[in-house]
Formats: sequence, C-alpha cells, structure tokens
Amino acid sequence: GSSYVRGAPAALRPEKFESHYPTMALPPPTSCTGRVALYLPVAFVSSLIKSLYLIYITCHVVPLLQWTALPMVVDLDARRRGKMHALVVTGLVAVLLYCYGKAISVHPGRIPDNQAWQMEAAPQQLEVKQTGERRFCKWCSLYKPDRCHHCRVCRSCVLRMDHHCPWIANCVGFHNYKYFFLLTLYTVLCAHFIVWTMWSSAIAAVDRETPFAMMFALLFGQTIGSFITVLGTLFLGFHCKLITEGMTLIEFCEKATKHRENGLKYHNAYDLGTYRNICSSLGPNPALWLVPVGLPKGDGLSFAVKAGARGLRA
Repeated sequence: GSSYVRGAPAALRPEKFESHYPTMALPPPTSCTGRVALYLPVAFVSSLIKSLYLIYITCHVVPLLQWTALPMVVDLDARRRGKMHALVVTGLVAVLLYCYGKAISVHPGRIPDNQAWQMEAAPQQLEVKQTGERRFCKWCSLYKPDRCHHCRVCRSCVLRMDHHCPWIANCVGFHNYKYFFLLTLYTVLCAHFIVWTMWSSAIAAVDRETPFAMMFALLFGQTIGSFITVLGTLFLGFHCKLITEGMTLIEFCEKATKHRENGLKYHNAYDLGTYRNICSSLGPNPALWLVPVGLPKGDGLSFAVKAGARGLRA
C-alpha cells in the first residue's frame, strides 16, 4: 500500500518483498509518439554528422583530388592534402560514430534486481537521508547506492548518474560515461579539423566563380562546424574539469554549486586526486584513456572515497 511507496524499511520486510518486487521498475514510454519524440534528437544529430561529412568530402576533398584534371596540370601537393584530409576526417568520423552508437546502446547501469541488495545491511553508504537512513527511490521502490539518481525520462534509477542526454536518448552513467566523453572529444576534434582545413575552400568559393549550390554548402558547413567547435570545446573543457575533480554533473549542480551559493566550501568525498579521478572515469590504463576500450573498473554500486570522508546528507 502507501507505506510501500513512501517508506522503505517497512515495505521491504522479507515477508512482503516477493509480492511487491515484480512491479518495481517502470518501463520507458512504449507509445509510437513517445518513441518518435525520444529518438528525434538522435535522428537530427545523425543527419548533421552525415551532412557535414558529405559537404566536406564533396566540396572540399574532391576538388583537391582533381580527378577530372589533365595529368600535366594536376597540383600534386593539393592532391596529397586532399588524400590526407579524407583519411583523417573519415577516421575521426568512424570513431565518433562508434562512440555515439555505444553511448546510445549501452545501459548506464541499474540497481541490482535481486533481493540481497535490498534486504542486506548493504555496504556502508556515504550518502544517506537527513535521518541517517539509506536513500530510497519512491518511483522504483529500491534502495539507492551512492551517486545513484532516478531519471524520470528513462523511468529508472541510474548508477553514478551524470545527466540525461536527449541527444543520445539515454542517461549518461557509470557504464557509458567513457563513451559519452569520447563522443564529445572526437566531435570537437572532428569539428576543429573540418573548420580549419575547409576554411580555404570556403574563402575560395566566395572569391571565385563558384556554383551557388557548392558555395552555399561550403558556407553552411563552415557555419555549423564553427558553432559546434565553439560550444563543443566549452562543453568538453567543462567535463574535463569534472573528471579531474572526481565529480558528476549532478553533483556539481546539486552540491558544489549550492555550497558556494551558501558561502560554504564543498568537500568532495570522491576526489581522490587527478590521476585516480581520471582512472575512475576513463579506465585504469592511461594508454587507453582516449580510445573506446578499457572501461573503468567497478560495479557502480560503491566508490572509493578519500580518507576522513563523512556521510553526505541528502
């Protein structure tokens, strides 16, 4: 009854657990309209990636390759640059798309659906209610581990939740954060590469007799690329700061910012130093930090904390 929704301990007594447990999780929207709305941002991003890549190849690389020019008038230096540009941008887009697919398809992490996690005393929780009790999600009817939050869009609790991202139609959490960060990184690298290498072609299209369609495509690509470059670089820099400080976006917004507004210093219990903080987000092997393999170790249920860390009241 109502005690099950509001109060954790009484609701999850062993004799009541089995009858309540099957209804714990709320499914994501299943209506046709809901699914279309959920994946519209993904379709938009996918079409944007495809458009920028095609503009770069057809309006910048192909003219450099000079396929229709006679051998005696071919600019060999321009052709070499065209081949190099095509190779680099294709490689960046390939890694970007792989990270994008993984960020969308990999579940960020859910609370274990077993009786042991709910009924045991559980590992010592750093984050507790004001009363000192374990945090409990009234929507999922599950006890929440540290750094776990409920997402009302995904309708589930997410382990080490960073934020919900509509552009990937998924939450960013423990198991897919590295893919999301690398998606951001390679998007920024790709945007920078396109903007700076295509600049000469865009300028030439304005100065010379260039077909309107090609000139429009080059200027459109340059404008969109510049926009992504500026915003993406700022966003990437912000997430680099969060990673090095061992903080999620939710923790930054809900805890660090509130402490500063109240004139208090925020002591982040999960800040283990720059190197260990990066390892906790990008994996233990520095050689694999910038490639989409070698995920961080752990289960997303418990986290190392610095010495002397005290309980955090929700």
